[in-house]
Amino acid sequence: MPAEETKTPDITNPNRTKYNILSAIGDAPWILIYPIAYIIAKTGGQTTDDFNSFIEEYNIEMQLYHILSQVRDKWDIVNELSKTCSAEACKFLLLYDDSLSQTERFEETPSGVNLLAAKLMNISSGKKVADLCTGTLSFIRQCISLGLNCNYLGSEIDSKALSIAMLRADILGNVTITSEDSLKISGKYDYVFCHSPFGLKWRYYYPDCRHSASADWLFAKKCVELLDNGGKAVCIMTNGSTRNNCDKQMRERFIKLGYIETIIALPEKIYSNTAISSTLMVFSKENKSVNFIDASDNFLRTRRTNILSDENILQILSVVGKNTPISYVARNEEIADNDYELYPKNYTEKQPDIPNAVLFSDLITRITRGAQIKANELDTLVCESETDTRLLMLSDMSKGIISDKLPYLSKIEKRYEKYCANDGDIILSKNGYPVKTAVTNISGNEKILVNGNLYIIEIDKSRIEPYYLKAYFDSEKGQAQLKSICVGVTLPNIPIEALKKLQIPMCPLSEQKIIADKYLKKQQEVIDLQKKLDTIEQELKEFF
Repeated sequence: MPAEETKTPDITNPNRTKYNILSAIGDAPWILIYPIAYIIAKTGGQTTDDFNSFIEEYNIEMQLYHILSQVRDKWDIVNELSKTCSAEACKFLLLYDDSLSQTERFEETPSGVNLLAAKLMNISSGKKVADLCTGTLSFIRQCISLGLNCNYLGSEIDSKALSIAMLRADILGNVTITSEDSLKISGKYDYVFCHSPFGLKWRYYYPDCRHSASADWLFAKKCVELLDNGGKAVCIMTNGSTRNNCDKQMRERFIKLGYIETIIALPEKIYSNTAISSTLMVFSKENKSVNFIDASDNFLRTRRTNILSDENILQILSVVGKNTPISYVARNEEIADNDYELYPKNYTEKQPDIPNAVLFSDLITRITRGAQIKANELDTLVCESETDTRLLMLSDMSKGIISDKLPYLSKIEKRYEKYCANDGDIILSKNGYPVKTAVTNISGNEKILVNGNLYIIEIDKSRIEPYYLKAYFDSEKGQAQLKSICVGVTLPNIPIEALKKLQIPMCPLSEQKIIADKYLKKQQEVIDLQKKLDTIEQELKEFF
């Protein structure tokens, strides 16, 4: 019989290389694949006598020495792998394998966002580029892959991400990595990129500061400080920073100083480790207007995440500086008139035509979020016996009607009395979409304590009928307005300041009453039909 043909293993496949390294190191931490891949890539697959010989022969700097020393006692394994693993495959593995980012839940910037940022800044070779919160070097890696030969600086404080960034930087060349806090970086740069960790507050950096603004704007401020004349910066920020009331002062400052050039609402679910929605901002100086782009629907859907494809990026770039269905150029004065809200949809979406519109805030006499009571405290307050006090939660509102079976409360502390609704108040859901609304019907000494997931809105009944207002909120136009002020993807919510700015159509009270009466009549029909349905459903259970 002829001898079986022996197949030569594919040593250029980085995935196979990764598997070979993992198999060789056994129970050792799998993060060692990166220093091992670095050594093989650095030596071109050549073996060396021992760890110290490698350090001396290849003139390894002290920073890398400490990272590579993890494999000092595995040098025989390193030399053996050097014979079987391609140096090019190891280089590719080191530079482009992002398994650690997923395992350690780093907020690594997606490649499509990196590419979009580089294109928006129009980076050219020979310039100075700073990457704040660089992670594992994904943005700088993207720039170098575009052939941009620049002097790069990356700053990162996470030790694991920093180790990989340093290894990658040495292989790529012309990249300096520092463990200094990004907010302490100094100097001037032609281009600055920053994707800081989501969710940080000013208090994280300034414990004595009572300011509740998001740290997004601290990093944005640092980006602008680092810009040289004519430079540009891109900062990835949360959607909340574009409209939260606590960030308004910073938004106003940036607009008045002309620092904002472009704001792009990015698609949801583009990050592998978080569902937070984000916005890309381009900063430069002396801007008289801002390009708003709603790219939230510009993506390619994959099994796990949404991505920005090359086609999506080209489409976004093509509308910069233009007024189109997804883009709008707003003068800084117009933004000031809009109370310095910077969420792109507020500018790109056509607002409904509302006749005789009045600001909702002009019709409100009191608005507050319901009581935020801990579950264990509620358990002690809820009782079986009938009392004058009841509890209203979001689950007690269905089809715009408040249940007549609200749980009773044994007592209510004085501090919670301000969270009790009055007769004829509008109750509006704070979280979720579609937005739920209801009108309270309270008589005598009855009290209804409202839960924290709801807003209590007391209106001026001399100007507007409660059921007229509810009829508007339940209409297509009303729901469209409410949807336009929702923020967040995983759990949409309505900021109270945005709620106050809604436009409410007004007509004489006599006409409002006609609409309110018609609405009430239809609502009663719904109640009667629901009772009939409940009876029939109960009868279906009684055949046996």
